Amino acid sequence: MITALRTSAGIDLQYLQTNFQKSKIDYLLRQADSFLKSNKLEFVENHLKLTHNGIFISDKIMEELIVIE
Repeated sequence: MITALRTSAGIDLQYLQTNFQKSKIDYLLRQADSFLKSNKLEFVENHLKLTHNGIFISDKIMEELIVIE
């Protein structure tokens, strides 16, 4: 899932809804919120994608989005 963030398509939210628990998706979206507000991530056609500015800190973004159990 996280490697999809590095692709031009980004993370397919429909794929997440089909394959992951709601609690995991909710966590991802909560963690993504500050990056969305700071224009590092964006939603495009039901995909969560890095913006041009987000590419430069993609490692940090992915670190924040990963669920550790």
